[in-house]
Amino acid sequence: MDINFELYKIFYHAAKAGSFTDAAAKLYISQSAVSQAIKSLEEKIGGQLFYRKTRSVKLTGEGELLFKHVEQAYNFIKTGENKISEIKNLNTGEIKIGVGDTICKYFLIPHIQKFNLRYPGIKIHVVNRISSQILALLKNGLIDFGIATLPIHDKNIQAHEFITT
Repeated sequence: MDINFELYKIFYHAAKAGSFTDAAAKLYISQSAVSQAIKSLEEKIGGQLFYRKTRSVKLTGEGELLFKHVEQAYNFIKTGENKISEIKNLNTGEIKIGVGDTICKYFLIPHIQKFNLRYPGIKIHVVNRISSQILALLKNGLIDFGIATLPIHDKNIQAHEFITT
């Protein structure tokens, strides 16, 4: 079956609310749109999902079975969205930095400490390598960014000068 996920979303909210009207309000669509979506889903599934009453709905046995699975999928999707939001807001995540000994010791450590105080949920992994190895790690996607001490003449790597002598 190839069923539009929007139908499952509407089904989920109607089942949670026990009402097509309340689901419509939650989803900012009309009650008629909810009713039509449920009818379409029932046709595609090949069974009745709700017992309809005047002002409420109740899941049938098939509806309860489907709801258990849809609820689980909905929660997984919401968890994924929340995780992405946490990363974008710097509440959680991970940064892998490639850097040499001298720059790490005399320049980077104080900045890492400040960053860590401001964003304690971000894990910082420092990979200590020489500049040529840092470039190789960067090209292979094993670090997020690197700090190198040599000129970079690789068109596939975006370089910015940040310390001049």
